[in-house]
Amino acid sequence: MKNVALVTFSDEPDLTPDDALLIEPLERLGIDVHAVPWDLPCQWEQFDLIVLRSTWGYHKKLKEFTDWIKSLHDKGFPVQNPEALMLWNTDKHYLLELKTKGFNVMPGIIVEQDAPISLAKALQNNNWNDAVFKPVISASAFLTHRTSIAKAESDQAAFEDALAHSAVLVQPFAEEVCAEGEWSLIFFDGVYSHAVLKIPAAGEFRTQPSLGGQLAQVTPSEFLVTEAQQIVDSLPQQPLYARVDGINSQGHLLIMELELIEPALWISSSPGAPERMATAISSAIAKCQTAIL
Repeated sequence: MKNVALVTFSDEPDLTPDDALLIEPLERLGIDVHAVPWDLPCQWEQFDLIVLRSTWGYHKKLKEFTDWIKSLHDKGFPVQNPEALMLWNTDKHYLLELKTKGFNVMPGIIVEQDAPISLAKALQNNNWNDAVFKPVISASAFLTHRTSIAKAESDQAAFEDALAHSAVLVQPFAEEVCAEGEWSLIFFDGVYSHAVLKIPAAGEFRTQPSLGGQLAQVTPSEFLVTEAQQIVDSLPQQPLYARVDGINSQGHLLIMELELIEPALWISSSPGAPERMATAISSAIAKCQTAIL
């Protein structure tokens, strides 16, 4: 039997119910599954593959987290996603990089910590009446707020709280999120697997289930899959898994996030998805062994 670590974190050390669906198909492929928190002592060399899954809270102790990822790589331990991709993906500056490459990315600006401007000024400079802001180093709607020209002054304290954490991404509010929902398109080994449509609760704009968001199992239009695939294909290394989040905007996928570290993959929502991810993990183990040989 091979051994794979599905990495969690110490506050919630067990696998999520969704990730637990991987146990059976991996065992059928001769792979034992171990839930291991990244932030507790562990002999990582015992695993044939280390797969980051629910490493939630990493954004609150980023240096410790990134140092840990670098140490796995430096010691030659097989880790997925690839180290360089995950480090790049920790900071939402990557969205600006995708935009410079010609991808259809949600408009936005980044207010740097060493060059702060007021929230009102940021909105006025870009003619955004309704907007959202969040730290560039964040996850799970951490310090994410909706604001407007009318509320900017009263939201300034929240903006400064976000800016104290990291640089801040400011974007116009996407009405499509409330009107239709936000698409998440999931890929294993660079191949499209399935998608979900995330719908916020009434009066809410954030789609996280913890905030009342609901998932709809809807087949995406072909252009959404094609344009998400182009993003995945553009990466310098092929990820074991990737999740492309965006909205359907005038017949194109408008990208809001590219998730390569610890995204929910909702494999329970698609028949065969646990098996597809298990096959991708098995393939990654085989590639690592070939590289060693």
